[in-house]
Amino acid sequence: MRHVVSNNEVPHLWANQVQSEARNANGSLFFENKTIYSYGRHFPIASFVTNSRGETAVLLTTRNYSMTTSHHVGCVRNAIRRDAIVFHVPLQGNWSPAEFIAAYQEQIKDESEKVARSRVKHTREYRFSHLVALVNEANRYAEFSDHSARFTVPTDFDALKVELTRIAAEQRAADKQRLARIASDNAERVAQWIAGDSVTLPWNLPETYLRIEGDEIVTSKGARVPVAHAITGLALVRHIKRTGAEYVRNGHTVHLGHYAIDRIDPDGNLTAGCHHITFAEIERIAPQLGCATVAGDRRAI
Repeated sequence: MRHVVSNNEVPHLWANQVQSEARNANGSLFFENKTIYSYGRHFPIASFVTNSRGETAVLLTTRNYSMTTSHHVGCVRNAIRRDAIVFHVPLQGNWSPAEFIAAYQEQIKDESEKVARSRVKHTREYRFSHLVALVNEANRYAEFSDHSARFTVPTDFDALKVELTRIAAEQRAADKQRLARIASDNAERVAQWIAGDSVTLPWNLPETYLRIEGDEIVTSKGARVPVAHAITGLALVRHIKRTGAEYVRNGHTVHLGHYAIDRIDPDGNLTAGCHHITFAEIERIAPQLGCATVAGDRRAI
């Protein structure tokens, strides 16, 4: 078990809670048990918490600091599992439910005032969308923490709710186009990274890519998995693809290195934590594992 790892790997190890501690080379990003820090225990970035019903969530800081710390926060945010419950709160002071409820109340008050002051239609709609999401999150936190507080969107904004539905549909279409543009703009850098060059890929790439370094598979998000585990995972993916019966993590857990597989859909696409890896990308790397599929061979290796 390694305790000094790359910047990219620290958040992944923390997010999957596979060991009690790890840090980067200069100690500026590290975690101890449930909490991950930037430049010291005075600045917790995020922490796992469990409520009275045994449900687990992540508290992610809303505080800002230096550019480097902001980068650390972004890396941690991107490493959090897709199915995690996340609450955005100021990680300072007592870390008590009452403190966080008060913070939500203040944020909702501020955001409501910003919506009311907005005169530009696009800005007003954007702020209202953020207000609705904030109210929903505040109510989820109150329920999670067994707090009696409940929040509502001011009725002054009822007319905006109809508009928000339309905007959401347009936003989904725009997001799809944006992701396609990001993939196109970074196609050359992706090819360089896959070839082994030392290039940095943006976190918001719509797909995760793989390459082999020694006896490990490395993902474009910075996670590392032993090749031996990848070979086992490949067999499972091919089996799911062949049978069409999806795998969903339950009482039986399949690991790739430190990371548990959450889901393999009937098309063979794999989700593990913050990683979504397509079947096409898995098959692209398969020949390098010595596991190329022979034409017409439908057996799982």
